[in-house]
Parts: sequence; structure tokens; C-alpha cells
Amino acid sequence: MRIPSIASYTRFVKSTKMLLGIFIVALISLIVFYPIMQKNAGLRIALNGNEKAKPAPTKMLIANFHGLDEKNQPIRSVRKPLRR
Repeated sequence: MRIPSIASYTRFVKSTKMLLGIFIVALISLIVFYPIMQKNAGLRIALNGNEKAKPAPTKMLIANFHGLDEKNQPIRSVRKPLRR
């Protein structure tokens, strides 16, 4: 059985690094350019004309509280919504 020389091992490592680099560049290019090559690809950004609209008010329907007291006993409190 022949023991590989240091020069052949170094050549193998250099070629493997080169092939890995080429593979990584090809993979990143595929990830970047594949969506661009599709027919319906691209970024679609739609802005509504009503940009200054107020958000809907939030309501608390049911208030839940879970916790521990000073003796590490579980506490659970559930409150129904208030009626006005």
C-alpha cells in the first residue's frame, strides 16, 4: 500500500477548496437569480392611498392572568369584559 505524499495531499486540499468555492458561488447565484428568471417574479409593493388612517382600537375581550404567589402557588385570574 502506497502512502500518499504531502504534495499530492496539498494538491487535493487546494482543488477541494477551489471546487467548494465554485459550488458556493453557483449556489448563491442560483438563489439570487432563480426568482428573477421566473415569469411572475419580482418584488411587489403596494401602498394604499390612505396612509394616514388610524389603526382600529384594540379591545380586551377576556383578561387572563397566570402567575405565582409568594409561596410559589399558581394563581389564575380570568375576568370577563366590562359592559358599558
